[in-house]
Amino acid sequence: TLASERGAINVQSPTQLTLQGERGLSLGTAALDIDAKTADCRVGRLAYRGEEAHATVLNIRVIGIVYEAIVDRLVHLSKSAFRMTEGVDQVRAAQIDHHASEMARLHGKNVILTAQDLLKTDAKQIHMG
Repeated sequence: TLASERGAINVQSPTQLTLQGERGLSLGTAALDIDAKTADCRVGRLAYRGEEAHATVLNIRVIGIVYEAIVDRLVHLSKSAFRMTEGVDQVRAAQIDHHASEMARLHGKNVILTAQDLLKTDAKQIHMG
């Protein structure tokens, strides 16, 4: 046991410092500050529980097999967005509102528009055929 009743404890090494626990390593503190030029974290399974998480980064890349996000509210703000899906892309919602300030385009080999009660097309010109 290494302890101090009145002051801080500093452990320093000019090359490398290793902490190793055969069955585990536990850190318990009111505040934890980590400052490193680089960090490499390899964890077999990670569980994070907390009230908030904030990240400020220049680039993020996530590569995986399954990505799931279950939230009450999702806000995505971007200057440009690109999405490519090889298979089916489905949206199921009570209401869908798409707005384009310049041009909106829907194109496919076959396009089907159906409505149960009303289908409205409104423009200065309508070209069909």
